[in-house]
Order: sequence, then structure tokens, then C-alpha cells
Amino acid sequence: FEEKMAVHSIRRLFLYFLSSLLAVSGQSDTAASFTDVRMFNKPLSELTKDLVGTSLNSQLQFPDVTTALSACQHEQLPKDEIKACDNIRYLFDVKQLVESSQSVGAEASLQKSDESSFSQLFVDFIEPRKPVLLKASEDSWSEENLLQLKQCSDVETDGTLAGTSLSTCPDVLASLKVPAIATNDYMVRLTPCALTGEPNKEACLPSPFIQTPSFLQIRQGVTTDLNSACPLGMTAVLEILYGAIDIVIYDPVAPSSPSSHSLVPVLGNTAEMLHHLSYSSSPFTDLKHVQSLDEGLLVLPNEMLVALRGRGEESGLLKHCFTDAASMHTVRQRASLEAHVDSSTTSLVAALSSLHLDTTMARQPTSMSWAQHMSWPRKEEGEGKTRKRRSQSDWQAETKWKWRIVALTLPKIKPPTVKALGRKNATLNWLSGFQVVEGDTTEFGYNITWHLGHDTQVAGNLSVPHSVIASNGHAKFAFDDYNAFDLTHTIPDGSLLPSTEYSFRVSIFYGQARSPTSSSSSTITTPPVSPPGRMNSPPVVAGSLNEVSVAVAVDLDTQVSLLAYPPLDDGGSPVLGYLIEARHDEPFMHGQWEVLGSYGPQLHDGMLRFLIDHLIPNTAYQFRISSYNSVGVSAVGSASAPISTGFEGKQHDNHVHGHGKRDVIVHHVPDSDVGESSAKLRDHLKSLLDPHLFQVHGPVITLSDHTETLTYNTLDTLGNGHSEQVSLAVWSGHWSPRRFQVTAELIMTDPPLAETRPLLNARAVRGRIALVERQHIPFSPYSHPLCSLIILFL
Repeated sequence: FEEKMAVHSIRRLFLYFLSSLLAVSGQSDTAASFTDVRMFNKPLSELTKDLVGTSLNSQLQFPDVTTALSACQHEQLPKDEIKACDNIRYLFDVKQLVESSQSVGAEASLQKSDESSFSQLFVDFIEPRKPVLLKASEDSWSEENLLQLKQCSDVETDGTLAGTSLSTCPDVLASLKVPAIATNDYMVRLTPCALTGEPNKEACLPSPFIQTPSFLQIRQGVTTDLNSACPLGMTAVLEILYGAIDIVIYDPVAPSSPSSHSLVPVLGNTAEMLHHLSYSSSPFTDLKHVQSLDEGLLVLPNEMLVALRGRGEESGLLKHCFTDAASMHTVRQRASLEAHVDSSTTSLVAALSSLHLDTTMARQPTSMSWAQHMSWPRKEEGEGKTRKRRSQSDWQAETKWKWRIVALTLPKIKPPTVKALGRKNATLNWLSGFQVVEGDTTEFGYNITWHLGHDTQVAGNLSVPHSVIASNGHAKFAFDDYNAFDLTHTIPDGSLLPSTEYSFRVSIFYGQARSPTSSSSSTITTPPVSPPGRMNSPPVVAGSLNEVSVAVAVDLDTQVSLLAYPPLDDGGSPVLGYLIEARHDEPFMHGQWEVLGSYGPQLHDGMLRFLIDHLIPNTAYQFRISSYNSVGVSAVGSASAPISTGFEGKQHDNHVHGHGKRDVIVHHVPDSDVGESSAKLRDHLKSLLDPHLFQVHGPVITLSDHTETLTYNTLDTLGNGHSEQVSLAVWSGHWSPRRFQVTAELIMTDPPLAETRPLLNARAVRGRIALVERQHIPFSPYSHPLCSLIILFL
């Protein structure tokens, strides 16, 4: 908080948090919850006054800290309130930290190791966060050094693990040997020179973030709280100098089990920082696995909790705190939390996020003096001497070690969000603060994995170089105070399945290294398969170069070539065919829409082309199209502008086919597909056509009005296997165009004289050649009243 913050203000805030914890843990029925209106349903100025001991002028009200935080993130506050946002963020982060510490974790067992290889020790214990007891250091303390140490820090522990810093004991520090396991400390490397990318071995000042070792004296029976031995989740090494101790170790981030002991966090025992949590005041009573030690190096990986109890008259321990690749992310996360209210920690967050931070680690480190340890950059081993040539196996081991360390230092990305969702694809969005130093040509990017629900098994994955991903904003503000890229990428179509629940995760790859995978996104369910989307763009005639109200077809007088854009959405299933409807667009015969049949997908340069034939010459039509897949038929598309067929001379022989002659394709759903949905689709598509289309009403004949002939095949009428073509002479009426021939079924009107309106078989007559009786022929006085017929194509 601010420097002028009053202690009584923060104590009042402790009471709020403590009542929240009691309510969550069920220890108090009357305690207020964290979001109790008594604390947060008040003007922001009052809330801020409780936090920082200052008063603001705003009268803004928020029901809880989450709402206030949202206002901060979206910059919905006046300028004079912006300075309160850091405190709001701090409250929110502490709330999450406390809630995540409720009833989780498990006791950790201590293992002993005689492993002499640091790299193997790191892989087996440090990286997987397993406490380990190592052999005592060969550089043992002399009696004189121990005496100096006791005299310099003659203060017994007060129940905490802080100890007495040796920064006030220069003589002791001069003789101190830093254990090899602690010499890969990143805090040593945060020097002003190193972070600017211009290290100067001669004049560079030491890092201001070095953790000086501390000395702990514990009397017999004295017990410390169960807490972190080092600040900010650093790795701790407790070197037993003399005496003996009892220890219990607890891992707060380990998965809890029925046999593990649940610990309720208690908000810290200092008034400076709320997030300094301790857990149990009697760990040796609550926890079961108590172990006794009298020598060795106790290594406690990041975030591990420990409680100590003195045995014998007096025990002395030297505590080393350091940050390496295994603990770097934890330290930076905790420092980010503290930076909200402590400006001095902000510089530590920036330093740990610097592109120039040297995150390499020696694979075979050795112990060194404190003076050597705190200087950076260090003189390389063998510098100035002739180096031995490395073997192939050593080179491979060093390369493998290098990329292992790089992977541990790559940041973990926050869970991605789903920006857009299709049936078989998804567009993800995430923030990434990862950058590389200018001139670094190592390929880096992001690994995207998707899972069925929250299943750990990977259902699919994709690696995308950073250069391919569209960056929507450079250095956009992120909640963790880092500059971040706002990244978006679409998983290719076909990668996902319709009607399926998925979650997504993202990680960084850099060369051969892979970062920890992000937590899962919220689950989403892809849309189900459905009929295709509507074809909103109307069809146009092929070859039309300008937009006119009536376009002229470029093909024959009875044909039109249509162009149309396919539907943007296929419904999640391939489009099988297109239904084309047409209607007359004449002032005196504006017809109803009629399905001409189904046409298969025929793409040319991204557009569909359909040849519509057997139209009437010199006639205006409108066309509209709908598509269908295995699920169903889309909504009917937009109608075209009127399109007219041509009229190229009276003697031009145009052949028109009507019902009974032209084979109308009803659908393109294979009959071999015996699925229930396919069967229903076939029946549905057939029902869209006139049922008379599939009925036989008479023989198929060919009628030509300009040759005045009627031709039919006896095989069509008799069915006796003898093919004999019969041609009859007819004469054209006054209104016949005398320019085309029609092939269709012949049907008798009902009634034969066609004296009723409409005809009883009007639907069957449509598209066929109608046969109508005529009683009287006015121009032939010798004809019989019933010897004449009128033949019409309707």
C-alpha cells in the first residue's frame, strides 16, 4: 500500500478477510462473506479509504470487488479513481489466492539422495517439486566461523522462518560457501548492466534483488509456523550447521486426497501484506509425517511449506533462497501480486520479464564463495585457458539440458477464449507476453490442443508459427501488468466435429523447447449439422455484362445458363444438390413457382453453373435456387431478375420436352445410403415436385407445328416389342407460332370438351399435350360434329 497508510486501516481490512475465511470454511454462521455488502456496497471512495487511508471524491458504487475490478479493466473510472485500481486488483488477487488455498494440498514426504550429478538431481527433485535431503556440504564450518555467526546474529527465532540476515555480518559472508545447488540463482543476474543487454564486467553494480542468506537459531521445543521458508515462492536450502530439528513439510498445490490433512489459511501475521499466508499454528499436532534431521542440506522447492521444531538444547540452520528455472514463474507471479501495492516489487517483475535476462543454468555447477556468487557475469570456467574438446555425448547432453531449461522459463499462457465457433472449426483468442530479442532467428509460435470436454486426452493439435498468427494489438494491456500480444487464430475447418463439446489449451514453442500448457478454456459445444444456409445472392444469366431488369439468355431459345454463388454455410455436411424453381414472368401469365428438378454441384471458378433447358421461346422467367445436404433443404434463395428466352426466326426448329419425355432428376441422394435421414430426405424432395410428374397418362408423342406432323412410336402404346413409328398429318392453328416441336405425353382433358373451369385434371394436363374434343367445325360444312380434335401443349 502507500507509504502513509495507517496501521489501523489495514487491521480493519484483516477483519473483513478473516470473517470471509471463517464463512467459507464453515467455522462461523454469522461471518460475512467476501462480497458482503457491508464491505463493498459502498462508494468506491470509502472502500479505497479503508485500503489506503486516503479519501477520494467519487460516489461510484459496486456490489463486490469483481465488479469494481471489471470497471478498472475497462477503464470506466474517472481519472481521480484510477489510482485505486491497483488496490482493487490486489484485493481480487488475494481473494483468489485465499480461495485456492482452501482445503487443498497434501503432506510431502522427504527423500534422501546421494546423487552427485546436479542435472539429474534437478530433473528428479527440483523440477517436479519434491523435497529432498542432500549430503552435508564438504565445506564444513569451523568452530571460529560458527562463533562469529552466533555472535553476529544472537537472536532466537520468534516462531517465524525469517531468521537473521547475514547482510550485517560481512566477516561471516566473506567465509561463506554457497552450495552448488543454489549457484544458478537468477536474482544474482538482475544487474542493471545485464538487463540492458550491455553487460560490463568491470563497472556493473550487483543485483539489488540478491537474497542474502539468513541464520536461524531454534531452542529446544520452539516451533515455527507452517509457512514458506523463502519469500515469493523461491526455492529454499536449509543447511543444518549444528544441533537437530524435527520437520513437517506440506505441499499446498498438490492434489488433495481423502487421507491428506486440509489446512485453512490464516491471513498473514504482519500488517504489510495480506497475501503472506500461514496455515496451522500447531503443525506437529495436525500433520502426521514428522521427520528428525541432524545434518545435511534440506532442499524445499518453490511454494513448499515447512515447520521446524528444535531438538536438543539449540539448533542452528543457514537458509539460502534462490530462483532458478524451476521457480521463476512462481516468483514472478507472486511478485506481480505484491507489485500492486509495493512499488519496489514492480522493478523485480520488470527485471524477471526482461528479454535480456540470462536464464541459462550450469549443468554441473560447483560451490563458490559469496563474493563469486553475487558477481555477474561470472568468469567462465576455464576462461583464458585452452579448453578441452567436448565429446559427442557431452555435446548432446548439453544441448538437451539447454532446451530443458529454456522450456521451464517459457511463460505459461492464460486460458484462451473462443472468439468464433463453427461446426467444424473455432477461432481462438489469447494474450501472450512472450517476445524474443531482436535478431533472434529461432522459430517460435504456439501449440494449440483441443480436448473432448475437459478430458486430458488430446483430441487434436496444431502448431502455428508466430508470424502466421494475426496480431490484433501490439503491447495491449494485460491483467498481469505485462505487455502482451492479443493473438487470434482459426483452427482449420474439418478439425472439429459438430455437436461435440470441446475445451482448448495453448502453449509456446521456441526452437526445441515447449512451455507449460495453459489451463483449459471454458467448454463450448459446436453447433449441430443442419440444412445449408440460404443462398442470398440471386442467380444471374451467364454472359450478362450489365445489370438490367430483363437480361437476355446467351444460349438457345429454349435454354438458359445460370450462374450462382454456393451457400456460405453448408450446414456442416457437403451439399448434395440444388433445387431450381422457375415461374413465368409475363403480365398475363405470372405463374406460380414450379420445381424444375435437382441439379448436381457444378463449380466453375468458384461459382455454380446450371443449364436450364426445355423452356418456351420468347418467354420471361424468374429462377430461384435452394440447396440440400444429407440433413435437409435450405430456405429458398432470392429470386433472379426476369430472364427472357430468345426468338431467332420463324423457321427455327426448337425442340421442347414436356412431362413424360424429359427425365427429371428428383434428388442426388444416393439410394445406397439407407440411413433414416437419407430416406426422409428423398421422400421430402420427391414431395416438392408435382405428383403427376411420376404418373403415366398416355403415349409419348412429338408434335411439330411448322412441319404439321404428329409422330409416335407404337412401342410406347402397345408394348408388344415391335418398334414402329407412326406419323400423322395435322394442321397448325392460327395462333400457333409454327417454329418448334414438342415431345411429351398425350392426355385427354377431363371433361373431354374442356367446358369446365378449371379442368378436373388440370394439374395432370400441365406440361403435357392435351387432347380436346370439338363438336363443330365452322369452316368445314361437311365434317361430322365429333370428328375433330384440338391438340394443345400447356
